[in-house]
Amino acid sequence: SYSATVVVNWSVASDPVRKLVNNSSVPLSAGTSAAGDGTLLQLGFYSTATLSNPFSGTWVVLASTTMGDDGVNIDGKFSTSTILGSGTFTEPAVGTPLSIRFYDGTSVSTSSYFNSVSNISGAWNYIAPADVPPVISMVIDKDSGVVFDGAFGDFKTVRPIPEPSHAVLVLLAGIPILLRRRRN
Repeated sequence: SYSATVVVNWSVASDPVRKLVNNSSVPLSAGTSAAGDGTLLQLGFYSTATLSNPFSGTWVVLASTTMGDDGVNIDGKFSTSTILGSGTFTEPAVGTPLSIRFYDGTSVSTSSYFNSVSNISGAWNYIAPADVPPVISMVIDKDSGVVFDGAFGDFKTVRPIPEPSHAVLVLLAGIPILLRRRRN
C-alpha cells in the first residue's frame, strides 16, 4: 500500500571551501569505497525545538548515514536524500525545526565529539507527509539562517560525548561551595 511521504535533501556540498571538521579542524572522513565506514551523520530534531531555540530538548533521530556513502566521497562533504514515510518514524510536529548532527567517528560509541546544525529562518521546518511528497532542502553551507549548537563550533565537532546532563552540571557547579563551607 502507498503511504504519504516527505523527502529531505540534506548536504554540505555547495561551497568548495567549507567542510565539516573534527575538534582539531581535520575534515571528517568520507571513509573508503566500503559502505558505512565514514563519519556518522544523523537527520533528526530536538523534542522541544523552536525557531528561537532549535536545540532544545531530547535528540530524536529520523535517519542516519555515514559520510562517503552518498557518492560524494570527499572528506568533510556529503549530499544525501531521505524519504520519510508517514507512520514509519517518530514524526515531529509540523513546523518543528529539523537538524543535522555530525560526529567525529563512525558511530556514536566511537565518537568523542559531535555538533548539530539547524536553521532559524523556518526553511528547515518539518512539513507533513503528503501523497505528492513535499521536499525539504537542508544545505548547511548555502542556506541563510543556519546556526550551529556550540560556541565557536561552525562546521566543527565541539560538543563532547557523552553530553553532560543538566543535573550533573548543577552538581559540579556546587562543589566549590561545599568545599568552601567545610574549610570554615
